[in-house]
Amino acid sequence: MAIGERSQSAKTYLEGEFATFENANRGELIMHALKALKSAAHDDTPLSSENTSIAIVGVDEPFTVIEGKDVEPLLKQLK
Repeated sequence: MAIGERSQSAKTYLEGEFATFENANRGELIMHALKALKSAAHDDTPLSSENTSIAIVGVDEPFTVIEGKDVEPLLKQLK
């Protein structure tokens, strides 16, 4: 995950939730990634479909990018 200059808060979130990842489904893992990104975002620049993309890489799963209007429903779940 690319999380930029304010990465410590995202890293702290991911470390705290790491134990749950093994049993998490794809949707739950995506939400963890978004929560980590949200914790690292500047207060004056919230996550939006313009500044958020999700790339998925997995065993037996094709590389997938979720962005633009396709990421909007996922961002709404964060609120």
